Amino acid sequence: MFETEYINENWRQTLQSNHAANFDALWQLQQDNWFEAPNQRRGGWSGVCKTTLTMPDGGETGIFIKRQENHFYRSWRHGFQLRPTFEREYRNIMAFHRHGVPTVELIYFGCRKVDGKWRAILVTRELQGYRPLEDAAGLMSSALPLAERKALFANLAASLRKMHGAGFQHNCLYPKHLFVRREAGTATASCFIDLEKARKTMRPERAAIKDLGIMHRHTENCSKTDRLRFFLAYRQETKLSAASKAMIKTITRPKTRAPVSAARETVTADQTAQKMQPGKNVSTNNAASMNAAINQQGKLMLSSVRYPLFLAAMTLTLWLILRLGLWLEVGPEELSLGESLRVFGLGAWFDFWTLAWLVSGFLLISALLGNRFRAGRIAHAIRWAVAWGAVAALLFGIVSEYLFWQEFSTRFNFIALDYLIYTHEVIGNIRESYPVMWIFAAIGLLASLIVWVCSRYLRFADNPHSWQQRAFLGALALILPLSANLFANLDQTALSGNAYAQELGANGLFNLAAAMRRNDLDYNRFYATIPQTEADATLAALGVRRRPDMHKVNLPAGNDGMGPFIKRPKNLVMITVESLSASYLGTYGNQENLTPELDKLAKQGLKFEHLYATGTRTVRGLEALSLGTPPIPGQAIVRRPDNDHLATLGEYLEIQGYATEFVYGGYGYFDNMNAYFEGNDFKVTDRTDFDAQSIVMENVWGVADESLFDNAMLSLDRAAAGTQPFFVQIMTTSNHRPFTFPDGRIDMPAGSRKAAVKYTDYAIGRFIEQARSEPWFDDTLFVIVADHCASVAGKSRLPVAKYHIPMIFYAPALLKPATHTRMASQIDVPPTLLDLLGVAGAEHFFGQNMFAADTTAPRAFVSNYQSLGYYKNDQLVVLLPKQQVEAYRIDPQTYEAEPAEADRQMVKEAIAYYQTAANAFKHGGLKELPVMAASSPLDVAVTVN
Repeated sequence: MFETEYINENWRQTLQSNHAANFDALWQLQQDNWFEAPNQRRGGWSGVCKTTLTMPDGGETGIFIKRQENHFYRSWRHGFQLRPTFEREYRNIMAFHRHGVPTVELIYFGCRKVDGKWRAILVTRELQGYRPLEDAAGLMSSALPLAERKALFANLAASLRKMHGAGFQHNCLYPKHLFVRREAGTATASCFIDLEKARKTMRPERAAIKDLGIMHRHTENCSKTDRLRFFLAYRQETKLSAASKAMIKTITRPKTRAPVSAARETVTADQTAQKMQPGKNVSTNNAASMNAAINQQGKLMLSSVRYPLFLAAMTLTLWLILRLGLWLEVGPEELSLGESLRVFGLGAWFDFWTLAWLVSGFLLISALLGNRFRAGRIAHAIRWAVAWGAVAALLFGIVSEYLFWQEFSTRFNFIALDYLIYTHEVIGNIRESYPVMWIFAAIGLLASLIVWVCSRYLRFADNPHSWQQRAFLGALALILPLSANLFANLDQTALSGNAYAQELGANGLFNLAAAMRRNDLDYNRFYATIPQTEADATLAALGVRRRPDMHKVNLPAGNDGMGPFIKRPKNLVMITVESLSASYLGTYGNQENLTPELDKLAKQGLKFEHLYATGTRTVRGLEALSLGTPPIPGQAIVRRPDNDHLATLGEYLEIQGYATEFVYGGYGYFDNMNAYFEGNDFKVTDRTDFDAQSIVMENVWGVADESLFDNAMLSLDRAAAGTQPFFVQIMTTSNHRPFTFPDGRIDMPAGSRKAAVKYTDYAIGRFIEQARSEPWFDDTLFVIVADHCASVAGKSRLPVAKYHIPMIFYAPALLKPATHTRMASQIDVPPTLLDLLGVAGAEHFFGQNMFAADTTAPRAFVSNYQSLGYYKNDQLVVLLPKQQVEAYRIDPQTYEAEPAEADRQMVKEAIAYYQTAANAFKHGGLKELPVMAASSPLDVAVTVN
């Protein structure tokens, strides 16, 4: 809501001379002299005063001052925010004047916030010589001469026709809101007032029916003949046409009907009267007849509706409510008016075509059912039972999508499809995070209430079907889903550049079906491409020289690429932290003291200021941190077949003498983690291998992080007892809904993301302190890095800020405290670590050593399952299916994105990276290169076949 003021320039001098030219003066003017006492509604009050103004020529004129305080309505034009009701009347008065529709003269309108309350003033000139139609004695009766009545009817009809022709519907056309004035001879004039409820309409005939119907019901003293004269004048006819007759029938239709209960009471009273008569008994047949009469009368009171149409209307209504709820959850301020209109327009489009699939089965059943069965009681009972089940399922879908939106800020997509595979974890997470039984009870109760209310007003049509009707229903059942495939496509949501608008305009079930088809996107088929030779040359110019004819892999020479390290580490421990955005850490600017331990480690170690995750899920983080490849569209490589013996960080370390192990706090079958790491020569340890005595607490996703680190310490001690250096990767789980952890560890209660972040920080600090006393500590580099951010919600398709993650290298005996300010990607971590350890293999990765002297501009890769982003030089290039390319200018401070013209060289670089990575995996180019290891992993001569 905002403050505003309008003054009619023709009245400004008059208002000034009467000391009433501003909001405050008008508010005080005749404040207690109410013409209409204030009504207390809509959260506040609204009233009307009448006073006079002295005109510049010395005369006087009457004005009406309408005041209100906290008297609101909600407008879709302003995102359903509260607006003063006078604002609507002010807007309508101005619109009526623009279209030449007679109404009051507006003098002033103003809206102000005073003492925390919203006040509004509307000032109009008195209609001198006019009287409301209801008070104009004789004007609507036969007492008025016929010529004058005809003139009155002609003028009223012309005014109404002009209003409806301009596309307005008054909506409250009582005789008291239509003023008339008798002029010279038989001439009259008319004028509309109280336009608060008037609205624009695209259907003038519907507006006429509504307004004329109100007039008809509130002009009792007008004869039928005069009503006909007025209607003929309105329709500009001398004789009623068929259309006019149909309109009159609609207008004069009674609006009230006796309720079913009244009919039942009438019959019951008749029964009682019969029983009270001496010698009279009510026979069984008579009772049955009476019950039949009751039922028949009851049926007559109900509106008949076809069953598939009922289900369709219910489905579309509930989906609209869901979309409205998600729109409010996002916040209307995140979308422009045009984007909001597209959201609901596009949403209706997808809802309709999704419904086309769902309702086709009911249409087919309706076509096949026999007429006798359709009309029976069993069929009616089944219909209502199925209706209850359908409503309950829709409500369950609404709750599910709302909770999914809170977690991922998207409608159902491929993530939801993945979760359907891992029902144990997902259902367990839901049970631990939400009051499931209460939710189910509420859904069942609400579904019952909705169905009960519908049953009070509706009955399902059971009239016999002819063979033509059956053929039509059967054909419709086939045509609708085929048409949905033809006309609706998920790519149509890309009409807006606002990611919120794209998601809100989609349909969750439609998205889920599309995810089943698009889970594996072939890059060359769906995305922009360039000749592979050109792609290879482009990457070579960027320092990526992954050639299949490479004969030798060179070891890092001397201290090249070691950055602040004093000497090379012997062992490597990587702590991959679940869902840790950089914005949660104090060292990255957070002021809530959520990560005191990590902040301390960052000061004592090497903090990476600008590191970006490649994706939005754990599998993407594991893929980038192990395989060092840009994310390929569709499913992550961790979850794809033929993902064993790849050129991963662990694979290269294992074949050069390292003991490698992956330690996970949950069940490693989730997201295919066990199979991926075992297939790439890791020993895998998950919660099934932990001693039950070592677990202080667990939830469906995994054990508490402190228990994970205690078991990881056992693995590290076993590895250190051997003769090999070791690489152990640890994957945490506590920073995941339901955000539970043991009591007494931190100063925040469990159950929130921030509390889980602080607990994970506590567990990491505890682990580092335990490791500090181990003999292998001084030779070990600890890498603490997030797998992805906590949220990916944003207005842009790939909000860069939501990919900013922390990374800390901690090895006090090996490196000097420093901050690495150069931008980097998760895929740069594997080659950097290989070079730091002094072993071979870094040249096989798409990523680069972050400490190497390089003159090329830094870049990062950000993606979701189908949008592939390339971030460089404050510009983001996004590759999309159907060979589309978008570009955005990114503010380096706020990360705000603005559409921009794509830099052709950047587009070529983005295509080169993503195309080459996708084809390399498809054709085996990411498989490990055979490496000949010498006796010491730190002193090897390596050759590649």
